[in-house]
Amino acid sequence: VPQNYHTILGIDSKPGDESLKCEIALDPGRAVKGRVVGPDGRPLTGARLHGLEDYFQSWSHKPMESADFVVEGIAQGASRDLLAIHEGQKLAGAFVVGPEEAGPITMKLGPWAVATGRVVDAGGLPLAGVDLSFFKGRDDAKNETGSLPEGLKTDDSGRFRAEGLVPGRKYQIRVWIKSPDGRMNQLRDLTKDVVAGAGEVKDLGDLVLKASE
Repeated sequence: VPQNYHTILGIDSKPGDESLKCEIALDPGRAVKGRVVGPDGRPLTGARLHGLEDYFQSWSHKPMESADFVVEGIAQGASRDLLAIHEGQKLAGAFVVGPEEAGPITMKLGPWAVATGRVVDAGGLPLAGVDLSFFKGRDDAKNETGSLPEGLKTDDSGRFRAEGLVPGRKYQIRVWIKSPDGRMNQLRDLTKDVVAGAGEVKDLGDLVLKASE
């Protein structure tokens, strides 16, 4: 898959060639320093960030021990979308590092948003134990979407509560459908463009997983 690599170069071999010289030029890209601050503007430790690295962008696995961070591998002329949450203080935020941004940047967090709802089948019956995920869109050229570090599972009533949403960002909720042998084999869209404001608990009501999907 081409997007799994930083640089791809074609090789033009000819009949009789026993060896080829292939030079692949790699560029480490830009590195921009930053700091996470709370609503009061003071440095804030313990946040988790998404987008610090270029390769398979993902959330940091554990809370940061420092308020300071480094965004690495920003390609020339490219931007980088950063997301952050602080689970202990229920804060979230986002920052887009622009193509000309030299840093240091300040990423200010505020009260996060929450989305709740219930997953039901076509007949309106609740679906318990369903695995939900909140991915960031690959084609998010305008940096409008968000994601969550971990997936969620519906309770016995099919209900879920998604905490840690960045206010104003769009979230797409997807559901994993398991095969009879228990393996996850399909990812379906449940709903998209879920947006909530700072501190808001938005009830999405019943989200129907149609049998025909």
